[in-house]
Amino acid sequence: MDKKTDKTIQDLEARIAELEGKNKVKNIIMAVQDEGILVLEIDLNKEFGESKSGKSITVASTGGFLRIPNHEEFSININVVQKK
Repeated sequence: MDKKTDKTIQDLEARIAELEGKNKVKNIIMAVQDEGILVLEIDLNKEFGESKSGKSITVASTGGFLRIPNHEEFSININVVQKK
């Protein structure tokens, strides 16, 4: 990655960290590359307890719809779960 991409990723990571308290983002790092490609990083080794249904374990979540930083015309909603 070039320096500009590294800086963008750092800015987005800081913004996601800022939003975690407001939107309950768990274990998701987003970055938008210069080409407009959204890159998500999710650690599949993490767990955040049972899902609301109790049928699976939550691995990552946006906690509802979340606007993509610097691309507010787009929203994302992700839940990653693992079978029990």
